Amino acid sequence: MLFNRNKSYEDVVPALDIKRLIMLVKKVLPDVVFNMANLEGNPFTYPEVQTLLDGITIGGHKVSDEQQIFSIRNA
Repeated sequence: MLFNRNKSYEDVVPALDIKRLIMLVKKVLPDVVFNMANLEGNPFTYPEVQTLLDGITIGGHKVSDEQQIFSIRNA
């Protein structure tokens, strides 16, 4: 055998606690949603996506574009 492993998986990859994982997801989510929506041709800017995900509506955009942001977030 070319590779002899003597450590368990838990030793190699440290486990993160739930609070830290939730913080990381909340930090990265607007960026992921913006990038996916931008690839779909959605006209929302990054600050508008952040505002929309915080629960504040944005004027001057189609409702279908807003719904696309929410659909990407929920996917």
